[in-house]
Amino acid sequence: MSSKPKTDAQKASRLNLKEMMKDESKKGYFRSHGYSVIKVTRIDENGEMKEEFPEIEIYPLGDHPVLKQYHEKYPSPEAPKTMRLINKNTGKEFIDEGLTLDQAKNDPNYGWSMVYDKTDSDYLKAVEKRTNDISILMIMICLDMVEEFGIDKIEEFEQALKDLGFTANQLNKIASDIKALDFLPSKS
Repeated sequence: MSSKPKTDAQKASRLNLKEMMKDESKKGYFRSHGYSVIKVTRIDENGEMKEEFPEIEIYPLGDHPVLKQYHEKYPSPEAPKTMRLINKNTGKEFIDEGLTLDQAKNDPNYGWSMVYDKTDSDYLKAVEKRTNDISILMIMICLDMVEEFGIDKIEEFEQALKDLGFTANQLNKIASDIKALDFLPSKS
């Protein structure tokens, strides 16, 4: 246990949830928000390197309803699939084991299986796009920009981020700060 005194942020406070739930003014009480400070380096008109540290208001991701809407409207892509007669013990197709279709159908060691081709290029592109869309949507939620863009304007939002010049490092810093909104500091 640490002998360090608790900071204001670490001091626990007791709340009466029953009373809070009856009090309309307490709605959203536990929704964290704060600022992320990122570094922007520029060369000024004199050729001097200057650093700026803008603050961006952020919100935690939580269980945002727009994620559910996205998943409902854009379900996960499915890999192409085919039915195959597979040996239950070896995992090989009947043809690879030198059997005919009739022999395998009558052999209890064989069963019909659905085989998914997760190496299909169209499937891989669809998975990559969906993964990217969800990542951008999460950034949109955390920056509180859902009303301005939403699930049907993910590409517009991504382009707006690019147009502003955000780097991967800056977005990672923002993501780290968002995560820190709801997590207690580690005890040392």
